[in-house]
Amino acid sequence: QSSLRRSLSSLKFRIANNVADVTTPVQYSDTAVYWHIHKAGGTSMKRYYSCLDMVLSSHVGITEGHEHDKYLQVWTNKDGYRYVNVDTTKEIGILRAKSLKLAERHLANVVFVTYPALTTHIFQQQFKGRFFTMFRHPIERTVSEFYYRQVANWEPVAGVFNPNLAQQTIEEWLRD
Repeated sequence: QSSLRRSLSSLKFRIANNVADVTTPVQYSDTAVYWHIHKAGGTSMKRYYSCLDMVLSSHVGITEGHEHDKYLQVWTNKDGYRYVNVDTTKEIGILRAKSLKLAERHLANVVFVTYPALTTHIFQQQFKGRFFTMFRHPIERTVSEFYYRQVANWEPVAGVFNPNLAQQTIEEWLRD
C-alpha cells in the first residue's frame, strides 16, 4: 500500500485543517479544487475555465514533455490554454504537486482532481483547498458512460474504449 493511502486514517484531521469550509468567505490563499466525477460534466468545466483564461491543474499538465520538468511552472498548449505542469488526477502527481508546493505557489486557478481525499495532502492550514463538484443522476451517468465507451477511441485510459459494446444492449452490459 502507498504512503498516501495508509494516511487516509488522518483524513478527518486534514479536512478540518486543509480544506476550506464553503460557508465561509473565500480567502486569497484558498485554491479552488474541482472533484471531477467521470461523466458528470468535468470536461465541460475544464473547457469553461480554460475559456476564461484560467490556469488549470489536471492530467493535461504533464503532456507535451512537462512530466519531466524539475520546477513548478505554467505552460500554454497549442490551443492557448494554460496548465500547471503537474497531474493532480493521479496519486504520483498529487505527491509531486505537494513536493513542488502547488498550494503555496498559487499558480493554478482551479485544481482538477479525481481523488479528493488524497488531494487534501497538497493543502495546509494557511493554504486551503476549496472543494466543489457537479453531480449527475447515477442512472443518466451510467447510460452516458455506456454510449461513450462505444466511441471513445481517443481515450488514453486503458479499458475505456470498447467498440464491442455497440453489439450489446445496455441491459446486457449492466448484467455483465
